[in-house]
Order: sequence, then structure tokens, then C-alpha cells
Amino acid sequence: MKTMKLPKLLRNKRGFSMAFTFLIAIILALLIWIIPSYLRIQSNAEQKSTRGALENLRKAVNLYYLQRGHYPYNLEDLEPNYVHPFPRVRLGIPGYAITNRVTRVLVDGGMWYYDESSGEVKIDCKALDKEGNIIQEW
Repeated sequence: MKTMKLPKLLRNKRGFSMAFTFLIAIILALLIWIIPSYLRIQSNAEQKSTRGALENLRKAVNLYYLQRGHYPYNLEDLEPNYVHPFPRVRLGIPGYAITNRVTRVLVDGGMWYYDESSGEVKIDCKALDKEGNIIQEW
């Protein structure tokens, strides 16, 4: 029975070879550089998606008003005729959950805010977006 010999780089009996250690160091350095970039890109995409959903909700509220002569009592009344499915707030900011809940009081909860007397739709979030603007003022 013939046994296979390991390559010279992997035969070091005192531990890992220098080449293997160097390879692991390069991989770790790349991960340290790539992971924050990926998270930043993902956060930007979530904020852009939420900003688009906000504009769509505002348009749906205005269309509802034009067709019925009054603003909807709840944002949920827009579904399924004006928006479908009802959008979620995705901010990509730690401490704010992904949600489709609606509030009538601004409490920095990271959810939709709606005032049925004026038809105003906002995002209930006082944090800053990636451009330094307060999200609640979008």
C-alpha cells in the first residue's frame, strides 16, 4: 500500500507553515475590509427602498383623496386597491426593526407615521440617513 506524501509547505511538524499563516492573514484582512463595505451598501439599499415606498404611499394617499374626497382613516385602508403589498420600513440602522406598523404619534419608533387630517405620511425616525439628513424630514 502506497502512502501519499504531503507537499513540503504542509509538512512542518512544529505547527502551521509560514505560507499558510500568511494566507490566513490575507483572508482575514480582506474580510475585515469587505464586511463593513457590504453592510454599508446593504444599509444604503434599504434606505433607498424605504424612501421609494414613502413616495409611493404619499402618491396613494393623494390618489385616494382625489377619488373619494377625504384622506383614508388608516394607511392600511390603501391596501389592496392603492398599494399592494403594504410596504415595510427598512432603515438599515441598528435599533430600528423592519416593520410595516403605523403610528399617529412621532416617538422615534422607526415605523410609518400618518396624520389622517392632512394626509401627511412620514417615517417616524430621528436618525440621520447616509447623506446626513434626518429621516423623519424626507
